[in-house]
Amino acid sequence: LPVTKLSFDVNGLLLEAVRRADEWIIINQKVPSLDSIFVFNADADRGEEERAAPDALRRVYHLLDGKRSVLEIVEATGVGKFESCKGLIDLLDRGRVRLLAVQEMMDLATARMNNGRKEGALRLFMASAAQAGKDSKVIAEVARVLENEGLAREAAAHHLKASGLFLEQGDLDRALDHAQSGLQLQPDDAAAKMGMFEVHAALGNLEEGKRLAKELALQALVAPDFPMA
Repeated sequence: LPVTKLSFDVNGLLLEAVRRADEWIIINQKVPSLDSIFVFNADADRGEEERAAPDALRRVYHLLDGKRSVLEIVEATGVGKFESCKGLIDLLDRGRVRLLAVQEMMDLATARMNNGRKEGALRLFMASAAQAGKDSKVIAEVARVLENEGLAREAAAHHLKASGLFLEQGDLDRALDHAQSGLQLQPDDAAAKMGMFEVHAALGNLEEGKRLAKELALQALVAPDFPMA
């Protein structure tokens, strides 16, 4: 049988991989989540961009309606995440589109939940939290939503983040409340115990702090996670 020889430009492939990795870093800095939502600043901007764009990006831009997430647009158009995100970043850099504000995202998530679109709503709530940065109130609200929907692991993570932010703000009561909620949801999680330990330390609850420190040290040795121990 004849042997078919395949040749690859290895250097070219490596350079392309490095280029893509670098561009993903930029994308991740400007697109908080694939569940983030973009919207054109004006209908005229949409028309101009759709006329000038190649076919793939034209399909992406056509669905930028302030309601569909990046991931939903990718799934609907069949255009890859990398190409779609690059196109969106280009529009963002040129002032043609904007990210929905956190409160707009929260309102849309609530509307989806009320309309029975629970899965999409929960993704939007988590995207809102990712976009909220250090807005402790938004993250706390998302934590409660996730907890009410039975998503223990995700809810605990958001409770712990909210607790840490309230701790930074000096709001020890709220920090304790969210640390307790996180630990109740994930009682064996080392991060949850550490979060509670930090709150007890700030409150001056030395005995409770010592108890948690012993639990953490024992858990780390059994894991084993010697650096933590």
